Amino acid sequence: MNTSHEHLYYLDPWFIAREYEARTNTLLPSTIKRSSSTQIQASAIIAKAQGTSQESIEFQQTPEKAFWDISGDLDDFPSIEANSEQKLPPVFWVNGILGLYGQKKTRRTLNEAEVIDEIWSFSISFNDSTDMRFRLLADDTYFRYNIQQLIQHPMTLGSNFRPGVRALLKSHGDIKDKRGYIVTPLVIIKNAV
Repeated sequence: MNTSHEHLYYLDPWFIAREYEARTNTLLPSTIKRSSSTQIQASAIIAKAQGTSQESIEFQQTPEKAFWDISGDLDDFPSIEANSEQKLPPVFWVNGILGLYGQKKTRRTLNEAEVIDEIWSFSISFNDSTDMRFRLLADDTYFRYNIQQLIQHPMTLGSNFRPGVRALLKSHGDIKDKRGYIVTPLVIIKNAV
C-alpha cells in the first residue's frame, strides 16, 4: 500500500482509532474535551432554562499516522469485484473511480417537467461503462484537500474529477437506490485503477 499522505482523500478518524486499538492492543492517545453552556430566562410568570453540552475528541497521534501504521492489517477486509453478485460484507475494499453523481428533482405539470433542484453526491463506480455505483454517505469534514467543495461546483470543478481510488467502505446491508448501493466511506486512497 502506498504510504504517501498526499494520496489519502478521505479518512474516518473514529473507525481508524477503533481499528488501531483492536489491532495493536494499544489505546490511541486522545483527549476528550467537554464544554457546556446554560442560559436562564425568567419573567413574572414563566421561567425557562436551556443548556447545551458538546463533546469532542482530539487525538495526540494523528489518525493519518495511525492509519499508515495499520494499513497492511486492513487488507484482511474482503474486496468486491465488478459484476460480483455476492451480498456485500459489512466492511469491504473496492477499486474504482471516484466521481460525482447528480440527480435532478423535477416537478411535472401537464405539458412539461421543470427541474427544481439538483442533488449531487460522491460515488465510486467500477469503470465508466458500468451503471453499478457505490453512493457515498460521507462526512464532509473527513475529506482531505477540500475535495468536498467539488459538490458545490459540480459542473465546473467536478466535471473532470475522476481519479482511480481504492476505498474501504461500510455497507448498510443491501440498501440500494436505482443506481447502486448506499455505503459509508471509511478510507479513500488515490490509486491507479
